[in-house]
Amino acid sequence: MEKLASIVIVTCNRLEFARQTIESIFKNTLYPNYELILIDNGSTDGTVEYLKEIENRPQISHIIYFNNNEGKGKAANYGFALSKGEYIIGLDDDVIVPEGWLTKLIEAIDIIPNVGWLSINLEKEYWGSFSRKDPYNVFRPEYERKFGNFTIQEVPDVAGFCVAMPRSTYEKLGGYVENIYYGGIDGEYNRRAMSHGLLTGYLMDVVGIHLGGSDKEKQLYSEYQEYKLETQKQLKKGNFNLAKIDFFKVKYSPEVLKQGQLIKGEKSAVYFVYNGQKHLITSTDVFNRLNFRWEDVKILPQSEVDKIPTGNPISL
Repeated sequence: MEKLASIVIVTCNRLEFARQTIESIFKNTLYPNYELILIDNGSTDGTVEYLKEIENRPQISHIIYFNNNEGKGKAANYGFALSKGEYIIGLDDDVIVPEGWLTKLIEAIDIIPNVGWLSINLEKEYWGSFSRKDPYNVFRPEYERKFGNFTIQEVPDVAGFCVAMPRSTYEKLGGYVENIYYGGIDGEYNRRAMSHGLLTGYLMDVVGIHLGGSDKEKQLYSEYQEYKLETQKQLKKGNFNLAKIDFFKVKYSPEVLKQGQLIKGEKSAVYFVYNGQKHLITSTDVFNRLNFRWEDVKILPQSEVDKIPTGNPISL
């Protein structure tokens, strides 16, 4: 029998999205041995009634109903703790998965050495409704890696609308942070995986649909964009002071940046090495805003990268 895979979905007041996501799993999951764990975060829009309608489906092992919205991190962690699978897939409640999606994810996980977690690709027109930047401008030839018949884009900033991982990753990293109510959870989990030398990336061979955010999420996205524009203005003025713009979690001046070294291991993201420590560059945005150049990144054996002490990441 195939190893068990556990799919965990958290939802709150997104009935139509959640229904389409769950029905796509029932229809398009060819992998024969999986459990579906559903967590409702206090919905009042009919989601609870829908979940009760499907609760006897054999694929569903647990449906948990919270009275209040506990946030994605806490709710997902509850589902992860209930999971029994050798593979754990955290899936957002607005992703339509294609036929054979889970089989391909598991096959890829099984053949990729030191895999952390994988997300899936999306049909191009659906990236814009989700991502803060167009990944088709982020995917680069130098990020592409081949494992058997699979293609991975090992970009520094992987979106977590799908987080597919072996149980060993979960045991090593633990669950999501719970002190972030909205946004940033997947980014933090991505950085945590990379800090352990684990590979994260998009499985380009699985192409799904992301239905988009709620009105509240769009509002938050708009607020983020305003903050981002203001940050860019400050950076153009050469203002790298954390106290003034709250941009970097560590303080770097242009002079410091000139003195450091950019490196990348065979299985890791790009690091900035300064004063004996390596600092993870957590996104392409940060890399570009610091005016780094890809041709200046030195490729080293992974064993050499692992020996360098790890400092604070450079991130939003």
